Amino acid sequence: MSIVFISCKDNHVLKDSIGFDQYILNTNHLITVIGEYHWEKSRCKERNTKSISRYALERLSKNPNLNIYLEVDSNLIKPRRRTALLPYSIPIREIISGVVTERIYDSPVKNIIGFDIRDTLLKNYRVMLYEDDSKLTQKDILEIKQCFYKNKDKFNICSSIYTKKVYTFLKKYLHSIENELHKVKTRSDIYNLKIIWVKITDFFILKNILKKNQSNNESIVICGDYHRKNISQCFRKLKIPNIVSKKKNNTKCIQLFETLVVNEY
Repeated sequence: MSIVFISCKDNHVLKDSIGFDQYILNTNHLITVIGEYHWEKSRCKERNTKSISRYALERLSKNPNLNIYLEVDSNLIKPRRRTALLPYSIPIREIISGVVTERIYDSPVKNIIGFDIRDTLLKNYRVMLYEDDSKLTQKDILEIKQCFYKNKDKFNICSSIYTKKVYTFLKKYLHSIENELHKVKTRSDIYNLKIIWVKITDFFILKNILKKNQSNNESIVICGDYHRKNISQCFRKLKIPNIVSKKKNNTKCIQLFETLVVNEY
């Protein structure tokens, strides 16, 4: 089956999004990364708005070979999951509640994937680190560092499923995380510790979407904008072509017109 990428004629603007990047991997895989501010709503002066969740689910309805990756623990993508347990992200809550829990949208759950490993690895420290860091003690900081080292087996990668360039990059990426963790010593390093765990989270999306033989030909990643920026930086180092890059400004939201979609025939 041939895969071509066509320019979208959608005249909507994408509300609640800050950044919108599209890349073509190995000539046959379109990757869209949408950055948002989680719990905050963005105001668009334009009236023809479309939510991030609607955009992603419309794409999934038109392309069954698309995966939606969410910055959320994979254990939350399950039927009958209580809304109170869902993350503070408007589009992620809408997708999980609309597809997985309430089944408002007729979309396959298997195509919706959580990549945020922090709840699993950090457990209660996740909330303390990102929402109430004033309570973190020196001992807590050391424990949070150890949460990475104690789970090194979860960071194993198989060289055969990546190109040599990607495999080398992922190994260097992990090595840089270890170097940065080594520098974390005291409470004055808490901000850096937060950023390190953002990068650890992004490792799991990178190891998924950078495989050389993908069963899908399109991926949409919905995440906080810091994750989008970090992924963008990684893709630049890998020289993955950035075909579309749009950002929200004070007067205009992101226009979907002339963004890319997969067209199969």
